[in-house]
Amino acid sequence: PVSDTEWYHGIANERQVYRQQVVEVLDARAEDLARLIDGLDVRIAFLGLEARMMDKARVPVAIECETGLTDRRIAHRRLNRRGRVGHEKRADLDYVIGERHADLIFHPSAPRVLEIERHVPLWEIRYGRLRGWILRWNPELLERLRERGAHFADFPSFLDDYIADPPDPKQVAADYPRFKLFYFDQVDDPTRQAFFAGKPR
Repeated sequence: PVSDTEWYHGIANERQVYRQQVVEVLDARAEDLARLIDGLDVRIAFLGLEARMMDKARVPVAIECETGLTDRRIAHRRLNRRGRVGHEKRADLDYVIGERHADLIFHPSAPRVLEIERHVPLWEIRYGRLRGWILRWNPELLERLRERGAHFADFPSFLDDYIADPPDPKQVAADYPRFKLFYFDQVDDPTRQAFFAGKPR
């Protein structure tokens, strides 16, 4: 016996998880996402419940980061502990961004569940009813998204301010791997990257 609040050995009643109110929100967000990405080569990371949204928005590459539904490596991760059955294999963002080249993620719980800030800066993007985060700075894609009305801050401008007034060297050393995965691995920017060269790691 399960309910919307009580599960049995991690097994939930999926019909109660996908309540009408939840479905309506997902479908509305899917409409906005479809308009935003139509015709673009974009890769979106998502968490289980958003599978419906990815399907309805016709996302070209959707990488499920909680169960491994669309990724063999995530699906075959070893379990550290039992939880909700089929929702126990959290993706490693170094892999999702670095090897699968995920561009965006929209699930409201993603920063906490996937610990985004441990891997890359938490860089917000907004469009219509969508609020999400940029996972890697892909200039060509982001320019197209901005032209379509997406709102997000400019990371190169942030870097200029950071370099002009840097934090202490230990913080710079801690920030660089995150900046590298997010920005420098995607963008050939030797001038800005030179600031980090020779800093203690």
